[in-house]
Amino acid sequence: MIGEAVFAEKGRNPILIQDLHWKAPLLVKELNSACLILKDNEQLLDIRISGEHKQGKWQDYAVAKARVDGHLSVEEPAIDLEKLIDDMEPWDIAGENRSQDLITVGKRWMCRKKVWISKDKKRILSLLRLDKEFVSDLDEMMWHPAIMDAGISLALDGPGFLPATCKQIILRRPFKADLYALGLVKERRDSAILADCIFFDEKGWVVSEFRGISFLSSKVSEPLLYPIVWKATPLKANGILPEGEDIAIITQDKGLAAFSELLQEKGYKVHFLDIPDTPQGCKEIVKALLQLEIKRVIWKVPDEKDSWRPLFHLLKALLSKGLRYPLRVIALGEGAFCFNRKSGLKEERYMAEAAISMGMLLSVSKEEPLLSTQYIEMEGKNDSLLAQEVIREGEIP
Repeated sequence: MIGEAVFAEKGRNPILIQDLHWKAPLLVKELNSACLILKDNEQLLDIRISGEHKQGKWQDYAVAKARVDGHLSVEEPAIDLEKLIDDMEPWDIAGENRSQDLITVGKRWMCRKKVWISKDKKRILSLLRLDKEFVSDLDEMMWHPAIMDAGISLALDGPGFLPATCKQIILRRPFKADLYALGLVKERRDSAILADCIFFDEKGWVVSEFRGISFLSSKVSEPLLYPIVWKATPLKANGILPEGEDIAIITQDKGLAAFSELLQEKGYKVHFLDIPDTPQGCKEIVKALLQLEIKRVIWKVPDEKDSWRPLFHLLKALLSKGLRYPLRVIALGEGAFCFNRKSGLKEERYMAEAAISMGMLLSVSKEEPLLSTQYIEMEGKNDSLLAQEVIREGEIP
């Protein structure tokens, strides 16, 4: 249908159709009308097949792009039919056109007269021939849909698959009443099949090519191991952090008082601790945190030289101590550990030390699965926004 519409518009072959997508099966009984729309878009034609439902709603059933390509030859080099058949085995088609689980077809579609198949079942060849009573169809259509469907579906080894996309179609010449179709299976899975199909005449001259046809299973996949079970879970009223949780804020910055008040207003218990000066001080803080069973720690990185060292020692102490429950450390900083950021001092050696600290912050969970971390940038955020982000990022994975 698309090929004939393009031929009627442009008046010559070969026709190149690209990126064909079948969006839904078009069932005539469900529609008032259907139409094919061509929109000239520079060198390409945008194509849509649309239908009007009986309720009056319009829907697209297929979309594609097409053009007449003067660089393509009308006669593609011939296929050696005799050699092709010698490499295959005859396939009994007595059971062909048997029960159709999804679609019932008419007699025109019973056009597979012979079928051959390779040992690996990746190549399937068929002689397609319209019965005499239907040969006159070719006076009215250039590419017979029955021949096309019978050839393209050679890649399918059973019912339950529907065409989804085709990357490229080349229509070199109109179909004859007798044609051969060669199906080439590129990939076969339970849920999808990828294939090519080449139509050629008795002399081996290629008539049409369908490249990159994908078929998708119409069956719903069953879970391989366990079914999905959904459980009703009540939403937490105060964001992600559970209400009433203890939060430790370790800082030298008294400017976080307003920020802590916002957390307390949302129902959290806040404990203020000073940043220790020594590794031993970090060990003492870790001991206190674990005794209180505090699960969330907020560390405000000082804006000064060596600001990364105390946090480094705290994380080291947590790793050496060992955890009995999940604990999350959130570091707050401006510029990711840049000391004296406001004065513009960014000496390379201190930036390297800051990078080491940041690396440890983001990798400690590899050493201790119960310990998780997060860095939050403070720049440009007021206390309210900062509190919201801390609550959101405070979830323990």
